[in-house]
Amino acid sequence: MFRRGTKSVKDSGVIFSRDPRMNITRVESLSLDDHLLIAKNIKCPLLLIEFEEGPRELFNDDILDILKQHNSLLEYYMLAGTHHQHLNDPDPVNNLIANFVLKIKSKL
Repeated sequence: MFRRGTKSVKDSGVIFSRDPRMNITRVESLSLDDHLLIAKNIKCPLLLIEFEEGPRELFNDDILDILKQHNSLLEYYMLAGTHHQHLNDPDPVNNLIANFVLKIKSKL
């Protein structure tokens, strides 16, 4: 199941190892101005699903406003539940994702 980020070890099976592809700038280290600039320039189809009781400390309403203003291909949904609602009841999220992918695929 885990090929990337693992190593085979003699007599022990597999251990986790560092994946160099994960050495990217973390989103949390960007300033709000950086986030706003990035959001303003996203022009591709974008599906954003949030949950009413989900964490908001890493996301700002200003970013959402910019996305709504500058990306006509944004599909935004606020669903009832907590951050892990997609694990507890995956069907609503799955349906949104499947419909989004089908819609984008039909335009190719």
